[in-house]
Amino acid sequence: MDKFGRFYTETVFSDLLVRTIGQDNPKTVIDLGIGTGSLSKSALERWINARYYGADIDKISIAKINNEFPLIKIARRSGLSLEIHNELGIEKGSIDVAICNPPYLKIKNKERFSRLLCSANLGECLRLKQITSDILFLAQNLRLLRPHGELGIILPDSLISGHEFELFRSSLLNNHKVKCIIQLPDQVFLKTEARTHILFVEKSGESDNIVPIFKTNSKGICDDQITVNKSELVHSMAFEYHAWKHKYSQRDTIALSQILIDLSRGSLTHAELQRTRQPYFHTTNFRMKSPCNQDRQIGAKHKRFNSARAGDILLARVGKRCVGKTFYVRKGEFLISDCVYRIRVSARHRLAVFNALNSEWGKHWIKSVSHGVCSQVISMSDLHSFPLPNSDFGLEI
Repeated sequence: MDKFGRFYTETVFSDLLVRTIGQDNPKTVIDLGIGTGSLSKSALERWINARYYGADIDKISIAKINNEFPLIKIARRSGLSLEIHNELGIEKGSIDVAICNPPYLKIKNKERFSRLLCSANLGECLRLKQITSDILFLAQNLRLLRPHGELGIILPDSLISGHEFELFRSSLLNNHKVKCIIQLPDQVFLKTEARTHILFVEKSGESDNIVPIFKTNSKGICDDQITVNKSELVHSMAFEYHAWKHKYSQRDTIALSQILIDLSRGSLTHAELQRTRQPYFHTTNFRMKSPCNQDRQIGAKHKRFNSARAGDILLARVGKRCVGKTFYVRKGEFLISDCVYRIRVSARHRLAVFNALNSEWGKHWIKSVSHGVCSQVISMSDLHSFPLPNSDFGLEI
């Protein structure tokens, strides 16, 4: 990610985005946050007779576009400006096709973008706790598109599957037509491990009851597909999540919450734990043969912090490579970091829960629900709903 919050698109995925758009002969195409022009280059090769527009705030990017793609009319201006259409000499609501790989930045003052969101029929997003620049770029593209114009936009995993953005997905589905979603391979953007997806939207259209979701390989070929009911996309639009449901939906299960005694996360950061000089467990301990000094006990003044004891199951809450890893505590007592969940169930259920989390079923489930831009996260609400298969583990409630 550069200083403007941009990740640059590889040609194979630019081609994938452009060829998936349904319009064969658009008259106008726009690329906001054009960057190095990867998306526009693919578009120029497919739609040779269209008129092209773009915007970027980086003068180096603009110079490059002007030199390599002189047919593109480009403005040095924020892609989120409400006056961008005037700058480019186009009518608001007139563009046929929009292509976009927006920057990823957190927006401090979301209220100043209320007009932009409302003009795209996404005003409900103002109720989100956090607004990111990619939501605003999506709204701006919809604002510039004509009715039933099409948008292909690359979005981070958090918008596609994060619980905190369910309102965004609901608002989008209720006001526009989600045509399909493509999950891209991890690490497709240089210098980042962000998981990303391409979302295809028709402005002001009504989403079909069944929406296809694809998964593509590193060559940009969609090698797997599932179809999902529109109503299920509010919870998640991610291929991995719905693939898990499709594979295991017929199995008899109960939710982890039905047998939980307690589920909590540590109350101290790794740095704070180090300063306590008490035995502790952090995500780094999951990779160790002897994760911590289990024979020690924590001091009396540290008892107020969340700790683990014999019989607890620990699970990594966050981390690209360790999320979902587990550890069974056999003895001792130690503090746990805020990156670790502590799962407590009755003695008769402990082994079954631990084995379920480490089974193929459990690992696939963890992969399906973990989400995030760079580092993957499992939410507490998801973990509460972890489905334990009765037939495999004989759990009795």
